[in-house]
Amino acid sequence: VSTPLTDYTVTLAAFIPAGLTNILSNGVARGESKESLAAKTYGALMVSVACSLLIVVVLNVWPEQLLTALHTPPAVMATAVEYTRIRSLAMPAAYLTAASYAVLVA
Repeated sequence: VSTPLTDYTVTLAAFIPAGLTNILSNGVARGESKESLAAKTYGALMVSVACSLLIVVVLNVWPEQLLTALHTPPAVMATAVEYTRIRSLAMPAAYLTAASYAVLVA
């Protein structure tokens, strides 16, 4: 039950790499300066960090409520809460990996 909860949060941020690839590709095609492209990349990476830290907080502060909304059986609730908290710590890496990949694709 915890896996969909943590995996779906990464899917929520799919707009970051999709948008970043488009923004950088258009910038390269228009001949924008390296400084301009670097600023856009830095901005997107900072948005990724901010979103991921927000998700870390939400998944660590309210895991019981989120898992209850997903109808987690009481017999596995304690384990699901612990697993959710552990998986949440990887959110910054997941978000930054997705955004960094978008930079490489562009």
